[in-house]
Amino acid sequence: MGYPQPLFCIDPMSESESEQNDSAPAFAAPHQVANDRRKENRKLLHTHVILTLQDGTQLDEYSLDISDSGMCVSSQLNLHPGDTCSVFMRLVLQYGVAEFSARAKINYSVLAREAGGFKIGLNFLSLSQAAEDTLRHYLRD
Repeated sequence: MGYPQPLFCIDPMSESESEQNDSAPAFAAPHQVANDRRKENRKLLHTHVILTLQDGTQLDEYSLDISDSGMCVSSQLNLHPGDTCSVFMRLVLQYGVAEFSARAKINYSVLAREAGGFKIGLNFLSLSQAAEDTLRHYLRD
């Protein structure tokens, strides 16, 4: 009794066939923006975040992580990289709850099943002293 026949078979091309198909489109690597990755350590953060878009639309989203320079949130909407928004949330610190608000630039928006929609990467723009202090306390705790 022989082995069952495969449903499909991928036949590797010989070297000469490969050279002939150089004009065929190749799969491109994902486009990376030079500064789309935060260099700082990230701290998990699972809390509600209100994003206010440029047109005034408010979105109630959920944060995934945060660092000195930005954060990642999950969203049902595919937001536009390059747009700016306002971020508002409450952070639980050792001494109580503090409000955090900042302007941020949307750096990326990628479909991510584990996030239940899209992962949105935000880079904080110039933080106020109060926001900087609150963030520093949260990251240190």
